Amino acid sequence: LVIDPSGSAELRYLAAVIATRATGSPLDPSGGYDATALGMATYNLTADEPVLGEPWRALVQVTARMPRIGYAYLEVIEAAGVLTAVNGPFFATTLPAATGETKYPPLAYCDGAGIEQYHTGLLIWEGSHYLRIATPTSGTAPGVAGDRSIDATNLYVCPATDTWMFVALTAVP
Repeated sequence: LVIDPSGSAELRYLAAVIATRATGSPLDPSGGYDATALGMATYNLTADEPVLGEPWRALVQVTARMPRIGYAYLEVIEAAGVLTAVNGPFFATTLPAATGETKYPPLAYCDGAGIEQYHTGLLIWEGSHYLRIATPTSGTAPGVAGDRSIDATNLYVCPATDTWMFVALTAVP
């Protein structure tokens, strides 16, 4: 499949053009492709027309899919309460186990068809834990004991791996 910057496109077998699309998006191969004479003669011969086959049209559809299933995450390393490195993003089917020095904050999860974003915004380092600006998507969202998050109405705390609790914020009297 070759798409021209103008949006026209060709279906090819090796160097031979077997079907073409006159217009379309130069970034999207979707659409109807009409057989060329070579395409008809090569791929749709009939008994009554042994040289030139019947016209045919191919429909190209694109289905968005991710190639893998798992987590996109960062690696955050600290020593004696001081942030020493942030690496990533990495991708794995399961999050690596956090240690006293290394944490793995998840950014998103892909189930193979769609992406659930866990974190948006800044990661603010606080001693040996980070504070997320975005909130966990559920009570079982990925997290490490001690992780915290805050939004306009709640403070979220992760007391154990992948377990979140929250407290509603109220005005100071």
